[in-house]
Amino acid sequence: MLYDPKWEKLVETEPTFSGFIAWLERQNPAETYDWGSLCSCAVANYMASMGFPINKRPSLGSIFGEHGMPARNRYGDICCQRPWTYGAALQRARKVGS
Repeated sequence: MLYDPKWEKLVETEPTFSGFIAWLERQNPAETYDWGSLCSCAVANYMASMGFPINKRPSLGSIFGEHGMPARNRYGDICCQRPWTYGAALQRARKVGS
């Protein structure tokens, strides 16, 4: 069988907003996260999925610092609002990103 480059899985090495949305799309929409926890909020889980240990995670600005809106505002609009489910966070991220 011949090799097809489309079989390669793209692996991100740096967190991005588009990568965060793509990661949210792969999560169970009904599953909850704990916004108040540095270890299990949505962004912490995204960065953990990329292999970043807690003490070496990039800043929120590297993910949410686009589109002229302060990173903390975008993070707050997406992750801090209830309900704290991945499906709800995905809907909010798509709205903020458009």
